[in-house]
Amino acid sequence: MFSYILRNYSNTLQFYNCEKIGSDFSLILKYIQQNYHTLNLSELAKAFNYSTPYMCSLIKENTGYNFTDLIKKLKLTEHLIIF
Repeated sequence: MFSYILRNYSNTLQFYNCEKIGSDFSLILKYIQQNYHTLNLSELAKAFNYSTPYMCSLIKENTGYNFTDLIKKLKLTEHLIIF
């Protein structure tokens, strides 16, 4: 239980250090963090009624990562915390 809480808290903190993240993007980021195991960019864009290129731009602008790198970082962080 503790590792689950720590993992989710850690995943949230790693991206909230960005000062430019607005409340709209924080909803997108939360959605990514909750669904990154099975999420793809087109599904994410569709969920928020954005085009895929625009969603890609939002992610890069607000996190500094492209979608693929963001997902990889979340997965890597999860594996580091588990072990």
